[in-house]
Amino acid sequence: MEHTIDKIRRRNLELLVKEFGTQSAVALACETSSSNLSHILISYKKKSGKIITMGSALARKIEAGCNKATGWMDISHDEQPEDELVQLYDRMTDDMRELLLSHARLIVKMRNEKS
Repeated sequence: MEHTIDKIRRRNLELLVKEFGTQSAVALACETSSSNLSHILISYKKKSGKIITMGSALARKIEAGCNKATGWMDISHDEQPEDELVQLYDRMTDDMRELLLSHARLIVKMRNEKS
């Protein structure tokens, strides 16, 4: 069974192929095998029945090679900005959430004062 993170990473790989023009261009940029990327893109099944997926190490390597922020491969970029905020918020610690909320409150307050 394929996990959500595998689907997100595969979809983000599709987005990178579109951005770079070809699968080979992505492979070259991140110094990895084009055939490995192909197996991930088509959800290739091994003889054991296991689907080849992208692990965290390869995700970080692709992000670095394609000039994306660390963690970019793990977040869906198909969704609305609000959905991305929820995903990011869910990954934060309580301290990070409080800091985010305090900054958001300050931004809203400053905007209201300008109006």
